[in-house]
Amino acid sequence: MNHVPIVRTLLWCVVTSLIAMLILALVSIVFSLDVLSYVAEFLPLVAVFTLWWRLKTHGVSLRTWLTFREGFPSFNSFTQLACWQLVFLLFSMAIVFVLMYFVALLFPSLLTDFIPNPSFLHDRSFIRGFLATVLIAPIVEEMFFRGFLLQKWAARYGLFTGAIIASLVFALLHVNLGFLGHFMIGLFWSFLYMATKNIWLPIVLHAFHNLVLLVIFHLPIGETPETSELTVKMFYYTGYVGIALSLLSLPFILWKLQQVYKQAKANENFLTIN
Repeated sequence: MNHVPIVRTLLWCVVTSLIAMLILALVSIVFSLDVLSYVAEFLPLVAVFTLWWRLKTHGVSLRTWLTFREGFPSFNSFTQLACWQLVFLLFSMAIVFVLMYFVALLFPSLLTDFIPNPSFLHDRSFIRGFLATVLIAPIVEEMFFRGFLLQKWAARYGLFTGAIIASLVFALLHVNLGFLGHFMIGLFWSFLYMATKNIWLPIVLHAFHNLVLLVIFHLPIGETPETSELTVKMFYYTGYVGIALSLLSLPFILWKLQQVYKQAKANENFLTIN
């Protein structure tokens, strides 16, 4: 295994991203171009390029980092995993509905003040959303969270503890979309990565997950002057649905995590970064 200092590597990623943002700001000012709106698409690529450069300087090649170590699952196996991904997505959305129910119950003004008209989901074009969330984000995030952080912490603390820590960090960065749901999804992708020795599997499942959300967010939504009030009332009812769905799906999710974890334990020695 190759020793890569985690703090120094992450600092390099932050510094290069800040430099890139400064360059974008200067280009916007000097040439009167609206390039800052592309920060979400551009900066993650800068960060992952920096990560690759730091790994390369410590002897971890791109081939070692991203290679198909044991091939890609068969079509039937991947179809089953995609179905399981939908179960995890359902659980994640159900948890969000439960949380929003309690917000609507205890602090309804928060929803009316901070939840805009649903048309905000259409402000970013589907194509740009597809580029940022389906093509770029899964590759960048999986390289960071599974390909780098998980390997570092799994080598130091063991597979289970490393997956817990990496998934906690992953969930914290997605807390606005549901912490618990993303924590479970992070565990699922972490164990799959270790079980299959293939970073591309969580990348593809991550892309599939984001694609489903993107399509849902771009479904036509009617607009009325009372949209915010309707949103508050809606969460009163969807909260009960969220409680039922989360309780129904949780046992299946825990069973699947246990199953994949057992498979991952057999491949714990494949780590290439420590």
